[in-house]
This record gives sequence, structure tokens and C-alpha cells, in this order.
Amino acid sequence: MAAVALCACGPEGGERVVDISNAVPGDLEEVATSWELVALDEREVPLAEVSDVKRYGDRIFVKSGVDFSLSSHPKIYMVEGGRVAGVLDAYGRGSGEYQSLESFAYCPQTAELIINDRRLKGFRRYRVPELTWVSDEPAGRYFQTFETLDATHSVIALEPDGDEPGGPAIWNHAEGKVDYFEEVESRLLAESFGALRMTREPGGKVLVGVMGRETAIRRASASGFEPAGGVSFKPDPFAPFWDETDEQKAYQAFVSVMESGGEFGIGADAPLVSGNKLAFWYLATVEEGPEDGWRPAVWTPQGSRTWSELRVEGYPEPLRIVGSGEGQWCSVLLLELLEDVPAPKGKLYPKLRELAAQGCETVLLFYSVI
Repeated sequence: MAAVALCACGPEGGERVVDISNAVPGDLEEVATSWELVALDEREVPLAEVSDVKRYGDRIFVKSGVDFSLSSHPKIYMVEGGRVAGVLDAYGRGSGEYQSLESFAYCPQTAELIINDRRLKGFRRYRVPELTWVSDEPAGRYFQTFETLDATHSVIALEPDGDEPGGPAIWNHAEGKVDYFEEVESRLLAESFGALRMTREPGGKVLVGVMGRETAIRRASASGFEPAGGVSFKPDPFAPFWDETDEQKAYQAFVSVMESGGEFGIGADAPLVSGNKLAFWYLATVEEGPEDGWRPAVWTPQGSRTWSELRVEGYPEPLRIVGSGEGQWCSVLLLELLEDVPAPKGKLYPKLRELAAQGCETVLLFYSVI
């Protein structure tokens, strides 16, 4: 296993800085470089609240429900052409059933939907399109998010475990071991890193954001990791945390900032890279709750831009990221919430109103800002 510690030093010369003090509201149609609507046909299979979305070419997988919900258990809906073509609903204790659906990914090379079952401490595989159980693959370590790279490799977010550090790793499914590992030096950051979304790029490589004094973006392949970019935030109230060597004092410094009620910047969730441009979501506040505190940001050689919220004309709520496509972000729009806009200025609202008139209830909005 090859292991590399991710250093906490800042960007050379300080040239890659995202200024979070200038975050302003934005209109998606004004800032997006591309967008696409996918209407979900729920006439035969209605969806519960969507908690995660991943797109692989013509196939989209939608997770609904969360493990800690008392009212329902998580399921994964396979969507093809807007139609729900199958549902993975195998919650239970029997053979091929899952007890904890932490995360999932699709492997196009083997046509398998793979889930991370924390009770198993490993992977469960299901054949696509049948969504029937194929095999279990214990890993022996807890991990949170993951994404497939090819038929035999995935990138996983290993959690710290005892004396074992956490960080991004390349898992070799064929040999049941880690081939490459990059340690996140702070245990606290390693635990937080595991919840960040990874983003597939066209071609199959995966982008991983790692928290630190410099937010590092790594590009993962079966051959290991390579740098894809990095930024630091300005202003940075976490300075006492980065500089503290005592673990307990560092923890207190981190929590102090998180509980301050002020604004900060730490990330990066669902990173995108296009040439020398970077985009991602960063946690800016927990005052209203962690789900409401995420904001999008872009860095280019010409400067940075952050938005306090992104909105779609006629939709009353700001966009929240719930998943990704290949080089895209994904948000969910519930068309029953559409407001009346007599003279819309953009192109999105008329399309949404048309879909609502056709009886559509849920739309997936895939988009990019770089």
C-alpha cells in the first residue's frame, strides 16, 4: 500500500484564494455554463424524499430515505429515460439484504450497483438491470462515500479506526486491499472528509475534495492520486485550528468556529475541474443546520466567486446539491412548489411549468458553473 500524508500548508504564493466575504445571491441561468432537466415519471413508482443522486451516462440512480429515519428505510431507484426501471429494496437481515445503506455507486464495466453496508463493513453487489444480489465483499474498515473507477477498483473515504488514520484510498476489489492511500493528518478532518461527495469526470476518473488549510482537490484513478487543484479561504477563522499541535486544543478551536454563528469556509463537496477552473460547495455556516449551510464557489485565474444561494426563477427555495452527474451537479426541484411568474425572463421556468402541466412532480436539474 502506498501512503502519502496530505500536507496542511497553504497554496504557493497564495494565488489560489476564494474570498468568502463577497458571497451574493445568484440566478442559475446567469451563472451556469450548462444545464439539463430530467423529469421523473412517478406514475407507477412514486419516489420518497430524494437524498442522493448519481448519473452514469443514460442511467441515473436515486436514493431515497436515510438510515436513521424511523419511518422508512433507504431504497435506490434506477431511472432510465425518466422512467423508474427498477428499485433496490433489500432492507433486512437475510442473504443479499442490507441493514445500513451508507452510500452507493454503479460500475458500468461489470453492470453492478454496489452499496456500502456499514453493518457488513464492506460492499454488497447487485446485478443491473435486474437489481438482484450477486455477492458480498467485506473490507474490514468503515468508510463513507465511495465511487467506482473500473471493474476492480474504487476510491473510498476511509474513516479513522483506532491507530489507523483516515483519508482517501484506492480499494482493490480483486485483492481485497488498499493499493494507494493518502492520510489526512487531522483525525477530526479525516472524519469530516468522509461525508463529502466525490464527482465522476467524463472518462471515469474521480475528483475528491479534502479539507485542510488548503482545500486540496485530488484526481483518482486505478493508478493512484494526482493533484487537480487547491484553494484556501479568505478570511480564515480556522487559523487557530491549523496552527494548534495539541489534539484536544485543536478540537476545541475547530468546534469554537463551528459554533460561533459566524461565517467560515471549509470544503470541498462535489468538486468540478475544467482546465484551470475549479468549482465546489463549501460549508459556510451551521447556524441554520448543516444541510442549509452549503454554498457554491468557483475559482479561476481571473479570480473567485461565491454565492450565498443559487435560485431558479419561479422556484421559492434556493438550490441544494443532492448529487452529481459526470462533471455536473444535481439538484431536485419539486414542481408543486412553482410560483406564478406572468412574464418569465429565463428559459428554465417555462420548461418547468410545461412539465408541471403534464403531471410531473419531481425534476432532476443537472448543471455546471465552469
